[in-house]
Amino acid sequence: MRVPTFQRQFVWGTKDVRNLFDSLYRGFPVGTFLLWRQKAPAGTVTLGPIELQVSKTSNAFWVVDGQQRITSLFAALSPHHKGVDERFEIYFDLATEKFINSRRGAAPPRSIPVREALETRSLLNWLRRNGDELEADDFDLADRLGGALRDYRIPAYIVSGDNQALLREVFDRVNSAGKPISRAQVFHALFAGNEEPNSPAAVVRELRRLRFGDLEESRIVQSMLALRGGDVMRDIRFEFGGDEDPADWFYQTEQALSRSIEFLKSEGVRHLLLVPNTLPIPVLAVFFHIHPDPEPWTLRLLARWLWRGWVHGFGRTEGGQTPTLRRAIRAVNPKFRNPGDAPTEFEAVKSLLEFTPDLVAPHLPLDNFRTNFANTRLTLLALASLKPRHPDGTTIDIEEQLELHAIAAWAQTVVATGNYSSRS
Repeated sequence: MRVPTFQRQFVWGTKDVRNLFDSLYRGFPVGTFLLWRQKAPAGTVTLGPIELQVSKTSNAFWVVDGQQRITSLFAALSPHHKGVDERFEIYFDLATEKFINSRRGAAPPRSIPVREALETRSLLNWLRRNGDELEADDFDLADRLGGALRDYRIPAYIVSGDNQALLREVFDRVNSAGKPISRAQVFHALFAGNEEPNSPAAVVRELRRLRFGDLEESRIVQSMLALRGGDVMRDIRFEFGGDEDPADWFYQTEQALSRSIEFLKSEGVRHLLLVPNTLPIPVLAVFFHIHPDPEPWTLRLLARWLWRGWVHGFGRTEGGQTPTLRRAIRAVNPKFRNPGDAPTEFEAVKSLLEFTPDLVAPHLPLDNFRTNFANTRLTLLALASLKPRHPDGTTIDIEEQLELHAIAAWAQTVVATGNYSSRS
């Protein structure tokens, strides 16, 4: 088993650990473990105050939900880690049938250390050493304690492979009580390596699974601000209150951007290097955050706004790109931290279209063909829609080629329409 390094550390106190053992003894449910079966490198595993050196394995169980319970059980029951932390020095008081802690480092009278009760041999040895101080009924209670610890079964749900969507859904359902860690802390700890979960770089890294290229971190920040509503150009340094977890907002931003990228791909925009202008991305992110499952007609109107803006140039008729972005975000999510005041999906798209009027499509010049120009990228999108093929007739995987060779992938593309073919 492996415990990912979360932003926060072990947070349970002595009472939490005692209550866990009381639940085991009395047969109460203690929740479900959620484990992710995946490979794991060699290194150090940290369980609260305990560090263990572990070897590389291809079949580790990463703890997605259950870190506090697993740490408490291991630290309190392990015979090799006595005295590492007083929170885990748990005793069963035979006089009261309650779990207690040591008193100033000394063992309470007529109290069995739980780490001695897990194995039958160690429990019998403890009873033999302390038998003169025990009463007749104490032996039956000690036997009951040992049986309760040995026989208790904690259910575990194991997710195998790279099915992150299933892992997220299961986590949302089981992580609903106690002192839960946030989804962002869990999934960025698992999927984003050592990067901070409350950083745009972690979002960029996570979105790479979509093979869409790396968004600029400034667009990530704008998208997150858009999700929270209001003026998207405000200063992020004063964005979060003391009771807020930025990691949760970056997680929600990642989810909204994932939906936005899927929408762009459905419109034939297969990679970021083919996007004429990234201004619409924060707008799409906040739209899909508030309306994650819009009607087909709404999606058609949203696509109309997108292509209109790209063809005519976002900002050319609206006073520049900055006011255009501000106006578009406010059309979808006008109030800071108040999505309940957001317009309906149809009203939002209607406002976007009103800011981007329908004009006569401009002529796209093919001289001065430079791939960092918006007009050139519109032409590349048109070429990509023709589904270019390899010489053997198989369809080219455009995402793969752009990921491998960046925009230079187009240098060797042959586009054929009817009897006409040319190098692009």
